[in-house]
Amino acid sequence: MSERYEIVGLIGKGRTGGVYEAVDTVLSRKVALRRFFSEHGNTDSSAWEEPFKNLTGHLCNLSHPSLITVFDAGIDDDGAYMISEHLPHPTLEDRLTKGRLTLEEFWALAVNILEALCIPHSQNCAHSGLATKSIMLQPRNRGDIRYRLVDLGLAWLIPLVNPENPLLSLSDPAIMAPELFEGHIATPATDIYMLGMLFYQALAGGHPLAGLPMNQAHEKHLTHAFAPISGYRTSVPPVISDWIELMTQADPNQRPQSATDCLALMPKKEDISRVYFEAPTNSVPNFQENPDAYYPVAQTYAEPVKPVDVNQSLNYYAQNRASAPVPPIQTLASANSNDHKPVLIAVAVILICFVTLLAIK
Repeated sequence: MSERYEIVGLIGKGRTGGVYEAVDTVLSRKVALRRFFSEHGNTDSSAWEEPFKNLTGHLCNLSHPSLITVFDAGIDDDGAYMISEHLPHPTLEDRLTKGRLTLEEFWALAVNILEALCIPHSQNCAHSGLATKSIMLQPRNRGDIRYRLVDLGLAWLIPLVNPENPLLSLSDPAIMAPELFEGHIATPATDIYMLGMLFYQALAGGHPLAGLPMNQAHEKHLTHAFAPISGYRTSVPPVISDWIELMTQADPNQRPQSATDCLALMPKKEDISRVYFEAPTNSVPNFQENPDAYYPVAQTYAEPVKPVDVNQSLNYYAQNRASAPVPPIQTLASANSNDHKPVLIAVAVILICFVTLLAIK
């Protein structure tokens, strides 16, 4: 690493690497410097240097207000590093310690993160490492929050630099897509599943699979053996519950295939009663000790919940979402003609008077 970046202090450190606050001395701005740990301290990058540069170069070219910007990356005597925006803001994980999201907060989260994922998904690139820690909350001048996605590409870069850290070891079993347990390559549909699980967690205030061993979590993901979100929070609109249910289908082919598809299927905010947005929220539940003590409705789902019927596939949802809010053409035409009748009558009266005057003259 050149002398361009001066390290100020440590932000966080783990077995995959360290993140430091640094200063870009050329542009006089704060940045975040991520240092990747290599296997057994091995600094020989000959086996992965080219794919590392290709992938980080691709990340540097991605731009969206809800994506953390990657400025630079490289390899030096100490190994690989990456430079990105420095955002000293709380994460979604921090926010959820204070209680589950309101529906307004959830709406902003869903739109911001899905719009951000549209960029990599359009190039068939998956995040595949989504977690509550990978979403940051950035306050805006108008008083609301923009949710920003971080760590894009890390699920590929870390195993590349250090093969001892496979993708499985970097994911949370509670939200991990079933195909990742089975060793399949992540796709945009994988992100949709994991994002659906994050939405579930954000609305419920926790997750019923949290803390389970990987093999048990995998089994429950495959059989969809947990209550729908409405089982833990009855104030969630049914259309939102159905939408999350669609995102979290065990079969990747039954989910929206990208963030763009998922946004197209997202219920329209104006179609949902304000009663749902004004409903109070409760504190964070402790699912591991006694989830039913917090949400008695969940007792209904003591037995595993069956997967959504195949008929409720992506095509089924797409057709219904496309047609439901749109009234018939005849209705629109008749409504428009009825609205214009008073105007047409007034114009007719004026024309008759004008013709009469001309005749008198």
